[in-house]
Amino acid sequence: MSISATPIAPPMPDLIQQTPKTLQDFENTAQVIDSCIWASKYPELQWTCSIHKISIDDPPIKCTYRQFRPLKQKGPTCGLVALSMLLNNDVKVEDLLKQANDKKYSINGEMFSVDYLLDLLDTNKTSDLKTWLHEGCLETVDVIEFLLNGGAMLVPYDAWYNHAPCKANGNKAHWALICGIIIPRGQMARVLAWHGKSQRLAIWELSDLSSSNSNLNEFSPTRERDDKDYILPEGGLAGETGLCGRCIMISGFKENAIKIFE
Repeated sequence: MSISATPIAPPMPDLIQQTPKTLQDFENTAQVIDSCIWASKYPELQWTCSIHKISIDDPPIKCTYRQFRPLKQKGPTCGLVALSMLLNNDVKVEDLLKQANDKKYSINGEMFSVDYLLDLLDTNKTSDLKTWLHEGCLETVDVIEFLLNGGAMLVPYDAWYNHAPCKANGNKAHWALICGIIIPRGQMARVLAWHGKSQRLAIWELSDLSSSNSNLNEFSPTRERDDKDYILPEGGLAGETGLCGRCIMISGFKENAIKIFE
């Protein structure tokens, strides 16, 4: 295989943090849910909060959720799938891939630059949407308020076996569409997310997503040895236009987000 630039390769951090549940553990769970009644109008939200035991009996202090239709990815197209979901599938993944190929941003659908994905978003979005780059910590008052006010985010992170955020030094790089936030009573803030490897709404601690996003340092050695070609930005994942500590913020949606406040 070949890549366009040699990424920086710092020492690997610990990957395993706790024993994971598999994706099948979650997705094979029966649909009959009798908890989180406060979210019963939104089955996907009720399901994920029930499975993860978030605000089981009482409503959260605050919750904002913006609905999108999930899409499953084929091949390493997680960033393009997240972008297509954000655009309500008005622009198909296949069309985004062709644009990425033409711009020499991607070969197989991989998207290892936040700048590249932002350019594709700006090319295809409606004029009402406002977009900008965010760099640095995600676990901040500003980010929490942004999500509570109905904003969305496209965030790269390392995905563990159940696709939740982990720290794998960038070797498990994946993309998610952050579509909401929930602040349970007595617990840490959690984000709501869609990504291309599940048809289920995900829920993760914001602190975990932030830590994962900030550890995207190197291109996976496993991918480097496979038979596919990939395009990396100058400086690799940790370069100025890469993935590490960076994401895309989106506001200005025409539709109001769902808000469930105490």
